[in-house]
Amino acid sequence: MGTEGAILVEGENGRKRKRDWLNPSKWLAGYTRWAYKRPIRIFLLVCAILILCTIGAVASNAWDLSDEGDEWTLKKNRHAKQDKAIQEAEDLLGSFIKQSNRSEDNFFLKLGFIYKGTGDPQNMFTEENLAIMKEVENTMLQNAKFVNFCELNYTDVDNPICINPQSPLPFFFQFNASNQSQGYGEPIRTVAEGLAIMSEDLFTNGFFFTGEFTESGNTTSKYTQSRYSFGLPVPGYNNSNEEDEDQIEYVYDNFLKEVENDLFEVLGMEAKNFFRTEHCDSGKLRGVEVVFGAFALQNEEFERVVWKDFTWAFLSLLSVWLYMMFHLGSFFLSCVGAFEVFMAFPTGLFFYRTIFGVDYFAQLHILIIFILLGLGADDVFVFTDAFKQSEAMPGVGKSLPERLQYTAHRASKAVFVTSFTTAAAFFATATSGLMPMRAFGIFAGICIVLLFLINVLLMPPALVLWAGYTPWCVRRCCCCCPPVCRFLHRCLPCCVCCHVVDDEGFDLSSGAAFKEVAANADNLEGGKLTVQTAHPEDQVYERCTSALTAEAVSKMRPLERFFNGKYFNFLKVARWPLIIAGAVLFGVAMYYITTFSPPEETEEWWPDYHNFNKYQDLTDRGGPFISEDDDTFATVKLVWGLRGMDLTGYNVWDPDDWGVVEYDTEFRLSSPAEQSHLLGACGKAREALCTASACDADENGDKFLVRFDRSKPDSFERCWIEDMDEYVRSNTSLGYPDGLPVNETDFLPVLKLFMDTEVFLLKYQGHVGLFGGDDLKYVQLELTSTYRPPTAHQKTEPVLNAWEDFIVGLNEEAAANGADGVSAGYQTGGYSWVWIFSQKALIDNAVQGIFIVFAIAFVVLNFATGNVVISIIAIFTVAGIVTSVMGLAVKGIQDWDFGVAESIVSVILVGFSMDYSLHLADSYIESERSTRLDRTQDSLTRLGISVTAGAITTLTSGLFLWGAILTFFTKFAFMITSTIITSYLWSMLFFPSMAMTFGPEGSFGDWSTLIAAMRGWCGRGGEGK
Repeated sequence: MGTEGAILVEGENGRKRKRDWLNPSKWLAGYTRWAYKRPIRIFLLVCAILILCTIGAVASNAWDLSDEGDEWTLKKNRHAKQDKAIQEAEDLLGSFIKQSNRSEDNFFLKLGFIYKGTGDPQNMFTEENLAIMKEVENTMLQNAKFVNFCELNYTDVDNPICINPQSPLPFFFQFNASNQSQGYGEPIRTVAEGLAIMSEDLFTNGFFFTGEFTESGNTTSKYTQSRYSFGLPVPGYNNSNEEDEDQIEYVYDNFLKEVENDLFEVLGMEAKNFFRTEHCDSGKLRGVEVVFGAFALQNEEFERVVWKDFTWAFLSLLSVWLYMMFHLGSFFLSCVGAFEVFMAFPTGLFFYRTIFGVDYFAQLHILIIFILLGLGADDVFVFTDAFKQSEAMPGVGKSLPERLQYTAHRASKAVFVTSFTTAAAFFATATSGLMPMRAFGIFAGICIVLLFLINVLLMPPALVLWAGYTPWCVRRCCCCCPPVCRFLHRCLPCCVCCHVVDDEGFDLSSGAAFKEVAANADNLEGGKLTVQTAHPEDQVYERCTSALTAEAVSKMRPLERFFNGKYFNFLKVARWPLIIAGAVLFGVAMYYITTFSPPEETEEWWPDYHNFNKYQDLTDRGGPFISEDDDTFATVKLVWGLRGMDLTGYNVWDPDDWGVVEYDTEFRLSSPAEQSHLLGACGKAREALCTASACDADENGDKFLVRFDRSKPDSFERCWIEDMDEYVRSNTSLGYPDGLPVNETDFLPVLKLFMDTEVFLLKYQGHVGLFGGDDLKYVQLELTSTYRPPTAHQKTEPVLNAWEDFIVGLNEEAAANGADGVSAGYQTGGYSWVWIFSQKALIDNAVQGIFIVFAIAFVVLNFATGNVVISIIAIFTVAGIVTSVMGLAVKGIQDWDFGVAESIVSVILVGFSMDYSLHLADSYIESERSTRLDRTQDSLTRLGISVTAGAITTLTSGLFLWGAILTFFTKFAFMITSTIITSYLWSMLFFPSMAMTFGPEGSFGDWSTLIAAMRGWCGRGGEGK
């Protein structure tokens, strides 16, 4: 060969080397050689890096849960920004005005009691049952701290007292309103006399009676209820909005917690075991069933329950580790697998919060543990099963380096396909408008990617240590262990805790280092440098081209032989019935999916037996009581002077960062036209009709926007401007006997005089945005609506639209009458309105996420397998899994609507539905044989055992969640169980049936073949031209 030819060869080989080192397989081969030569160093190095990441996560406080706030709110939604604007404006105003202590109630601090009567018929209004009520409520009233936390009535500004409770007991027992700490005393009238007085005003007192009260001639009510209110601000705060969550927690820690414990004792409520709380028990006193609740109590109970429910994660990890030890037959490898899963979470947390700077971390993120348990165990099984099968693979042999290279190549590719697809499924949720879903998706994706890397980096040196070092260590460290393990191995081949049999391909000299495989980097064949022969073990995967022989199969484990023989033969006979059954199931499941609808009622987060679920069922819409008090109805605010929130530069991961308030610079209220327009707004709202089904009707069946007793026309709560009008009329010194409007120049001074009156300041602080005394930035009118939350968004949205139509009409009227300063008002119903759009976003994003995941999975499958036909079969299988779970399991069996919990869980579990079919599809293409039957048989033989083991571990980890309290976790458990069972059946029955019937043979469907054909077609087209 001449000099020129040698240069050409050298140049070609140089380009080949460059291409080789851009190939991930070459990097993997190099790492595997390194792991073979220095297993202890590399194993300890990888472990040290993971431990350092964990320490970094702890040191950077990455484990700290984010404070709860507005994380589930769509901050860019107009209604959300408008609602937040009035909250922020009130907070800012609070820095100028000090609100009287405990002068305002708070919805979270309303403690309610509901009693279920005894007797036949069941009736709470008997002397015995009323005495039981008195005993229960005196438990709280006679607590010495009650008077320090009750909401105060400032009618006598100098001597405020606790407001009167909403309870039927004052109608029957002595009660000193000015000294309520004495509690209820002796009877003051008979039951019949008390009921007669209460019956005179059923609009108000219907709160205490159920429907049968009027039917029984006003004598019998199966249930009755009481409600007590605790006020804000507490000492140390200027107003009720200032750090209101901290104030609520202060009231709970210093009073309500003690009351809660006292009620547990009086009502005999006990935590039956570690995994239950007292609220899981029924409360009774001498036969009367008592339930009680307050949102402040629910928040604290939720925190307790969440951590109790998450203790099941530890049991899940333990169960997975035990099964891994059983399946792998190695204590060491099972510990490595558990270590991988355990370390993926804190390492992911370190990258998520410290490296990528995502601040938000909540309880929802902890659910990733259950996903990592399933995926991590599956990855370990794929690696170890490939290693154990490698000895029987033709072309591999017994050499440990060659077996290690074969294992790393086959297992890493299989794990990559499932890991990347599952990670992409979670990363797809980053398109969600809801910040917690975006954050969870990003965190889950990071954890899964890191789990893949940990598995690929840790398993090669772990397998080398398992193959040689553990037998050596066991023989020297535990003299009794080898005989015991050999005995167990003979009796129970799958149940071996210590690997004590030396690997035939392992070479260990006195426990020292391995002998390195000889390599020849200068081997020339036909004038070309064969770089691969420098490490012949690197090419072991390419040399494994012949079919599994009967002898090779006989050396495999029983389950592998089962999949290779009996199971495969069964599928050959039953494939057409299985394909038809799959098509029928798919059609039935699709029918059920078309019947999905959002829930018509509010989501239930507590189980049926829980105290708070019972309380919620009785107080929700459709409850047994004749009427509810105003506080249970949504308050709608009509606001002028604000536009919303300016989100420029806000931190998307901070639930409480809303930017700054955006004021309406065109707002004015000084002109007579503007004063007159605002003065008439409340009256017009009271007479406005509501056609929404969620608006409560009055006694005549008519529906209005605003709630009050229409049988008493003057019983409505006045707006501040109506009280100001009366103030101006009655104050003759002002010179306006007809009330509002006043002259433009007089309006602001008169408004200041009105708001400086203490009784009005206490009643309307926050309603009038006077900053610094002379800067009127906003005003709001508060009205009690006829809508009682919570309900599902399809019921709430028509109510919002009715109020939206009203404010639009009001603004148009203002513009037409020359009241331009108040022609840009808006309305907000608070969280009731805002949650509508969060609910819709959850459902829309779940559906959108499923379609995105399918698209990503199809692309990844085509990239990994290089074959479009097998990718289509795999995607059809995944579609069957998803539709079966959502249609047959969720809707058909459980009859759940597609609510918040279902939408969250569907996004989490969609990745689970793909793993098994993707494994089998990849193994089908990797088969060395060409016919579809042979390829299917190889796929089942190689991956059937791993898929089965992975399904068992994931199913086992999910089963523990059935013991949780929160319905979200029990729904999650059901969907894990149904997804794994469905995924396994579709993957092990439908997919191989489709593959052996329609799967590609030879290079049919390969993208390389298709591209070559297209090039040829284009070439022929060019020649024709």
